[in-house]
Amino acid sequence: MTREVDNLLLLLSVVRHGSYSGAAATQGISHTTVSRRIAALEKSAGARLLVRSDGAWEPTDLGR
Repeated sequence: MTREVDNLLLLLSVVRHGSYSGAAATQGISHTTVSRRIAALEKSAGARLLVRSDGAWEPTDLGR
């Protein structure tokens, strides 16, 4: 798989768990790595894909 596909799967994991830490735990990586990869994905998309709401990460319209 390409890095972008991996990052999209990671985005899905963040949405499912509501946190970088939860996604990191299921993917076997650090929450810092999750943060960097989501930032790279957002840079590639040219827009925010996640927003913080009530203590959890939720997808923007584009993120959905």
